[in-house]
Amino acid sequence: EDFINEALLLSRLRHPNIISFYGVSSSPTKRYIAMESLQLKLPFRTKVKIISDICRGIMYLHNLQPNFIVHRDLKPANIL
Repeated sequence: EDFINEALLLSRLRHPNIISFYGVSSSPTKRYIAMESLQLKLPFRTKVKIISDICRGIMYLHNLQPNFIVHRDLKPANIL
């Protein structure tokens, strides 16, 4: 199942520019993934640094061996 595969994948990722994975839960009708969250109003310079950090995180995912990871849903709402 895709949900279980995603949870297993997230549980193995360790990188300072990728948010921490805490766990999963599900009910018959819903699935939940618990991850680190950060919600702040930030100055422009900090936003630029975050974008740079995101790029480093994506490079890490793309260079994982033996199997790289493609995010496929990178958007502002997914930047935590």
